[in-house]
Amino acid sequence: MDCMVEIDSIAAICKECVHLERLEVAFPIKEIVSSYLLPYPMLYDLLLKQKVLQPKFTAAMSQSLSLRTLINMGDSHVSNEPRLSLTQESVRYIMDNVHNLRNIVSDKRIWTVCLLSSIA
Repeated sequence: MDCMVEIDSIAAICKECVHLERLEVAFPIKEIVSSYLLPYPMLYDLLLKQKVLQPKFTAAMSQSLSLRTLINMGDSHVSNEPRLSLTQESVRYIMDNVHNLRNIVSDKRIWTVCLLSSIA
């Protein structure tokens, strides 16, 4: 089945399901990697870093304090459009803004947070 869950619904799920650890949804890849679609990617990156611009998808997931794994269920073979994939920068942005997120699975890749422990 090929369907999209509305961003508002994702936000509600993330906010109301306090024990949510794993979420499988179709990612809006165009929104996530839109820095490559804009004519001024450096300006877009600056706005992201300064929290002036936060993609709605990431903002929706940031409602959860328990989400650990995010899985892209989008079927990249459905449309005739050029295929977009997550970039390292977009994954870092999502993980920086979704509190306890540790893994993102998309396009046969598993992105994982590497936690640094303090050395005493």
